[in-house]
Amino acid sequence: MSKMPDAKVLAKIAELANIRNLPANRQIFESRIEAGIEVAHVGAAFVFIGARKLKTAKKIGRLARELKRTLETSDKEHLAQFLRLPVDSYIAPLNDLVEEAQWIERLNRAKRKGKAAEVARKQFVKNLLDAADRAGGRLRLNTRTEGGSLVVAMKLLEPYLPAEFGRKLSLATLRRIYEPWLKNAKNSSKNLKFESTSTRH
Repeated sequence: MSKMPDAKVLAKIAELANIRNLPANRQIFESRIEAGIEVAHVGAAFVFIGARKLKTAKKIGRLARELKRTLETSDKEHLAQFLRLPVDSYIAPLNDLVEEAQWIERLNRAKRKGKAAEVARKQFVKNLLDAADRAGGRLRLNTRTEGGSLVVAMKLLEPYLPAEFGRKLSLATLRRIYEPWLKNAKNSSKNLKFESTSTRH
């Protein structure tokens, strides 16, 4: 098992992300950080993934997408009778599985080792941003000062990431990851508000 940040490091990152001090939120955030580190190490080991393993990853991704689509379009009240948890609680993990399968495919397409490491680094940053967002917080990038909570969080997590990650991500690279992510997060938030308003009418 990969080395994980201790409680002090996780608490500092949660503070940087402005995670509300609720046990459930903190637990979600910390578990996603640890999962992200674990996935980063797995990804580093799969830089040169074999054809058989790639085929398996594609199959897992396809099946996860199909199951996710089925859950989203099915009668949730009917399904709830056969499940222990609400239907929606199964959708997020399936979406994560789809994303990880796609990530493995991208790693394989990055033929050069340096390129594969870059793909892995970018995916880790995206996962970190998602972790904060889903726990009700936000990590930010300040391009004017070349800093921000995202930069500090990455520096704190650096000792726990695989050596294959190589050099640090430049501010320009972080910006190319952060700005599309932020735009997508804002659009998702608007859609949720619209759906909530439409439901009440």
